[in-house]
Amino acid sequence: MRRSKRIKIDDREIEVLELRVKDLRALPELESGSLDGGLKGFEEAAGRILPLCTTLTLQDADDMAPSELRAVWKAFREVNADFFEMQAKARAAAGRVGILDDLLAAVRESVRAELSRSTSAFACSSSEDMSTPPNTATGSSCEPSG
Repeated sequence: MRRSKRIKIDDREIEVLELRVKDLRALPELESGSLDGGLKGFEEAAGRILPLCTTLTLQDADDMAPSELRAVWKAFREVNADFFEMQAKARAAAGRVGILDDLLAAVRESVRAELSRSTSAFACSSSEDMSTPPNTATGSSCEPSG
């Protein structure tokens, strides 16, 4: 059953509802975790979100004080606790994937650099007289290009 909570602010009773899966899918700004587009983008998103999870309209919210909106937000977080828990786990998992991606990129770069040095050394040694003593700084018989 969909969770809900009724809160009273002044003489107004507001119902705050748990978002449904179809609601979450319809709100890409929740999925991405951002509300791009500045204030106008936020207002458009709020206009789509409010009717899905409260009995408030955007005009109702405009007329409220920040402390009143905080009460609505607190109730929203309470009835959508499962969503926020799943979101936190997904972000944590994405962070771990990000670390693995960074590690993989570092390994790739290291291998690429090593192959580049090996290829340069091979090309240099095949084009030179093998009697030239190797450069101890580079391990190559090629002198570094200036």
